[in-house]
Amino acid sequence: MALQKEELWKQYTAKNPHWITSGANLTPDGLKKLFDQAFDRGHSLGVANGKAMAESGKQKPGGPCDTMSFLNSILRK
Repeated sequence: MALQKEELWKQYTAKNPHWITSGANLTPDGLKKLFDQAFDRGHSLGVANGKAMAESGKQKPGGPCDTMSFLNSILRK
């Protein structure tokens, strides 16, 4: 199950509570902005890739479906 942005941020700050008050060589607001930008960029790339795969109608060899088939074949033995 994928974590949502705020859940992931809570996990980061639970393990690094000083990030909330003093940041990590950034102001707390600067660190949060960096986190938000990284998350948003990764999310938008994932969505774009998913849409491109759906539009192509098929997986390229070695793509996620091939990988899952390979892993499933190993785990079922």
